[in-house]
Amino acid sequence: MMSGWYRSAWSQPPIDSQEFLFAGTYHEWQRAQKAFEALTSWTGIVECDLTVPNFPVRLSCAQVESTFLPTLGIQPVAGRNFTPEEDRPGAGRVVLLSYGFWQSCFGGEPTVLGKTIDLDGSHASIIGVLPADFELPTLGYADLLVPAALPQGAASQRLVRPLARLRPGTTIQQARAALEPVYREFLESMPPGLKQALPLRLQFLRERQIREARLASWILLGSVMAVLLIACANVAGLLLARAAHRNRDLAVRAALGASRWRLVRQSLTESLVLGATGGVLGCALAWVLLRLFLSIAPEGILRLQQATLDLRVLLLVLAVSLASGMAFGLAPAFRRRKSGSLLDRARSGGLAISSVRFSLADRLRSAWSF
Repeated sequence: MMSGWYRSAWSQPPIDSQEFLFAGTYHEWQRAQKAFEALTSWTGIVECDLTVPNFPVRLSCAQVESTFLPTLGIQPVAGRNFTPEEDRPGAGRVVLLSYGFWQSCFGGEPTVLGKTIDLDGSHASIIGVLPADFELPTLGYADLLVPAALPQGAASQRLVRPLARLRPGTTIQQARAALEPVYREFLESMPPGLKQALPLRLQFLRERQIREARLASWILLGSVMAVLLIACANVAGLLLARAAHRNRDLAVRAALGASRWRLVRQSLTESLVLGATGGVLGCALAWVLLRLFLSIAPEGILRLQQATLDLRVLLLVLAVSLASGMAFGLAPAFRRRKSGSLLDRARSGGLAISSVRFSLADRLRSAWSF
């Protein structure tokens, strides 16, 4: 069972790109259904004009039922929600302000409650302020919430977006089975050509919100993991090459009486410093690039400005950096070998390097003499 307000919705998508019901059908289902603890709806976002003393301001207004916020488990941070009487056609207009609009337009003053604004040429009273983290089911943004004022007639063809909260212990399959009778009754009133085009579909709201971004997110995650593996492989190669180059140093330390644990501690310290430094620099670079991308990104991308470096991701990056450095930095120190053989191998390597240097010096002297 999912918690919070990520519950369920159903759709008939061929007519509209989002989940919807006709208002008349919605009210019938609201009376007949028994699978949901609460059932509400909203009718989308519309543009509205707020008239200020000198000029009008175009705002985005979301039309919702009075049961919308309680179903989602949201309480205004100031003021109150709509009442059922205020959510009827012909009732006096009331509005809820978004937190951002409250701060930008009214300076966050609590005395804004009860004030009257000129909205679309008529007076509307401000009755509450939404929480700062409030977002619509589509993850969109609205400056104001206004009552949907749905007509109560069964013949109403106004489109609404239904949302429901499952009863405790009820699965989405059980809810679908409970809705089948009212759904079949609804299909009987539809023309034959539309019956196949109006399927019943229930899904969790969170799944509905992320379904378009899920594939892109998995592709992006796969790309990031591939880059991370390439970086780890490069670091591993550099550490192994560095360890092979230090064979002579390890041999000398072993010949002087250094224990295996002492060599391991030395390698461990060096690899931890390298891994931590690389992880910290990578996180700092990620923060700089995130700020850059946010500044140049086009408008209209939902929740883009909320993008940040997650603490869990930072901890994972540091853990992978340290683990990679430790694994490949300690590998040479755990190899079984004798100090004598190490020293002999190092000496032979040193003689070879000396002979190469001597040969190069002879060539340079010959060229200079010529």
